[in-house]
Amino acid sequence: MYRPSILLIPHSPVLLSVLTRHLQVTVLMSARTNTPTQWRSASRAPSFRDGLLPYITAPSSFPPEVVLHHSSEFVWLRDKFPKSTVHTLLLPRDGERNTQHPVDAFDDAGFLASVRADAARLRSVVARELQRRFPLSSASGRVWGEEDVIVGVHARPSMRHVHVHVLSRDMCSPALKKPRHYNSFQTAFFIGLDEFPLAADDDRRPGRRHGDPWGTAPLVCWRCGSSFGRSFEALKKHLEVEKAAWVCRPAVETGRDGGSGDGDEAEETE
Repeated sequence: MYRPSILLIPHSPVLLSVLTRHLQVTVLMSARTNTPTQWRSASRAPSFRDGLLPYITAPSSFPPEVVLHHSSEFVWLRDKFPKSTVHTLLLPRDGERNTQHPVDAFDDAGFLASVRADAARLRSVVARELQRRFPLSSASGRVWGEEDVIVGVHARPSMRHVHVHVLSRDMCSPALKKPRHYNSFQTAFFIGLDEFPLAADDDRRPGRRHGDPWGTAPLVCWRCGSSFGRSFEALKKHLEVEKAAWVCRPAVETGRDGGSGDGDEAEETE
């Protein structure tokens, strides 16, 4: 007489527990043996360091106030935690390069040239946004240009994918909350895009010792050069004063802003 196989399973709770555990181990070992990469990927918890990946892979799924522009090669994104009045990110979509350390990725002359060209376009967009944000100064003859926008990357990025910061140089924002936030853009930790490719012996290359300038260096005003030691609150108040003067700067004044903004500012910030 035919009896379903399920009747062969013992009714003892102990035996059932042993059998269940055996089946689970068998399935798990099969997954490890047959699809090791998929198995490891499925078991790994998502990392905050991959936070830029959705913007790279599916930029059209985000509203235009978040993703400003995207093409087959690049995405322009508003920084989620802006450290200046206008703070944007340029994300390359090249799958071969965009998970490398930016210092290594920019050793490729062709890739660096394409990033520079797109960063120049985004830099102009940021300058126009400053003109829109401050209409009174713009109407009085204030000219917003390259010297008002800094462009570069951090020597030790907190995010996994290559991203270039393109931001106004005022450094005034509620998200600027810690000394390291400021110094990550105002010390050699910030590498201007026109500094690349770095020399082979540059201490900011991956794997080389470079100290901790962004964590321990004195806080120095980007505009007038005044030092505030480690007094972050005093610096923040001073930056607001300097921002007002910077916004109202006459078109003929150029001396206090320190040049073009790419090379003279040598970086999840997140």
